[in-house]
Amino acid sequence: MFLVWVYQHLGRTIFRFLLAPVVLVFWLSGSRQRNASREFLQRVEEERARRNLPHERLTSLKHFFNFGDCILDKLSAWSEDWTYGKEFKFVDSESREVLTARPNTRGKLLFVSHLGMAETCRAIAQKQKRLVINALVFDQNAKRMSKMLKQLNSDSSVHLIPVQNVSIETAILLEEKINRGEWVAIAADRVPVTDTKQRTVKAKFLGKEAHFPIGPFILASLLTCEVATMFVIKSHGKFLVEARSFASEIKLDRKHRDAQLEHYVRRYAAELERKAVQYPLNWFNFYDFWSYHTTQEGVS
Repeated sequence: MFLVWVYQHLGRTIFRFLLAPVVLVFWLSGSRQRNASREFLQRVEEERARRNLPHERLTSLKHFFNFGDCILDKLSAWSEDWTYGKEFKFVDSESREVLTARPNTRGKLLFVSHLGMAETCRAIAQKQKRLVINALVFDQNAKRMSKMLKQLNSDSSVHLIPVQNVSIETAILLEEKINRGEWVAIAADRVPVTDTKQRTVKAKFLGKEAHFPIGPFILASLLTCEVATMFVIKSHGKFLVEARSFASEIKLDRKHRDAQLEHYVRRYAAELERKAVQYPLNWFNFYDFWSYHTTQEGVS
């Protein structure tokens, strides 16, 4: 909260100056997070070599500082009026089309991730006056961040909904919102900490199988609405918004349910991998992503 006050009253430059030692302390003291960062970056380098992509020197310290800088961007996104073309832009016409709300239509489900900064969905909702986006929040750190963001701007068109897991009650609540034309955003790359028994599906990610949650895909099947993916990546001072239609509707039948879930999860994992290889320093999962039993709380 002190750094929030610094940002609001003294500006971005002083904020970054004071944030630097904070990030350095976390990098020095967080051996588990530092090792996770190094493993991820190593896998990215190996994947880039396999794809004959240019080599880039990646370090965990640089990774940590990029995450710290992202905190400043989150505060800025939540507290200021952003304008199209200045702070962020769509990478192509398809992304603009996917993220344009249509009047008198049902809402859609957005698959976001901990790669990049999904908080810019506020700017998208702000531009479209009648659009409301509901973001599902799972872990305790996200709840604390949500409380801080609410203090910065309580009058927002993005509603944060804290949940323990995706239950039938959650689906009913969200279906009402979808029917009103509102959108729902959910992270599809991380198994919720509070639901250690939640089923997962393995998918290849950066050369090794990782566990992905099936909750977002089951939720999509219950809501019977359009599903899209959205990635917002900071590059050269701007946020690049890429959105793709994932499915007009996700259907799961009892007989082929497991195979269908595996198909959708692997499709999503491949898309996430593509962006992670392209923008590795925007990856903000600071835990062993390939170990299902690794405790995730307090690391991102």
